[in-house]
Amino acid sequence: MYKIKENPEDFIVEEVMDLKLNENGRYSYFLLKKRNYNTEDALRYVADRLHIDRRKINSCGNKDKIAITTQNISIENLEKAKRKDYDFNDISLKYLGQGDLRLNLGSHKGNKFIIIVKDASEPKEVKEFLNLFGPQRFSKNNHLVGKEIVKGNFEKAVSLILEGNGRYEEEMRLRM
Repeated sequence: MYKIKENPEDFIVEEVMDLKLNENGRYSYFLLKKRNYNTEDALRYVADRLHIDRRKINSCGNKDKIAITTQNISIENLEKAKRKDYDFNDISLKYLGQGDLRLNLGSHKGNKFIIIVKDASEPKEVKEFLNLFGPQRFSKNNHLVGKEIVKGNFEKAVSLILEGNGRYEEEMRLRM
């Protein structure tokens, strides 16, 4: 039986972004790298460490917890003294510059993944696949959907999706 996400190093996600920098912009952009944190907990941690209101921090979306993820964040009106790199062990921030746009859900171009599947019967390299796996994707059945996708049972995965009640259910029905 295959195994995925046994540890964070088995699931690496890198957000793809094209930031437009402007040295006088009201938003500070950082590259947030986190290990074994969900996105919301990581953003709360950053707000606490920088002594700022959590509501000033925005991201392009949620990334997995049991993973090593890299994503962009924007912080509104951050004082100049705090515009630098930080290392908080399992969370780090790399200062990228200033800009005019607040990052929001979907502001990024996409995500790159490295997924290690252990104990697989036949190793396969996959260059591209739809981003349909993870807790934010479908419904309470998402772990079952992901399992069927990894097993190659795509019809069963689609059936489970169509049974779901997630927030993207209608959009996914239209695409399928």
